[in-house]
Amino acid sequence: MTDALGCEIPHELSAFYAEAGNLLDKQGEVFLLWSIGELIRTNRRLRESEREDGATPVLSNLLLFGEDGCGNYYGYRLNHTIREDPICFWDHEVNEVSDFAEDLGCYLWYRVTGER
Repeated sequence: MTDALGCEIPHELSAFYAEAGNLLDKQGEVFLLWSIGELIRTNRRLRESEREDGATPVLSNLLLFGEDGCGNYYGYRLNHTIREDPICFWDHEVNEVSDFAEDLGCYLWYRVTGER
């Protein structure tokens, strides 16, 4: 997976994939965590689209792994190496990234329970 994305995968995310594979919300409609194949496809597609558009790289600096069903994504910021935390939120309407959760466990708790 690292070769396909061109970046390291955070340990907590690879550990989750080793156990579960993906995770849907309560209604079974929105991927809280995509499958590995979807993670690779979506990140590649969004990075390529950003390059083609000549846009300021925002999504190219993220490793996205989930969505909210409204066009927004969740993931990790990419530096030279992946930071394990925090989990960030990309808002597609304003093309901005903000912190969402301290780590993957908190992200899943917030998304599943709706409590923060």
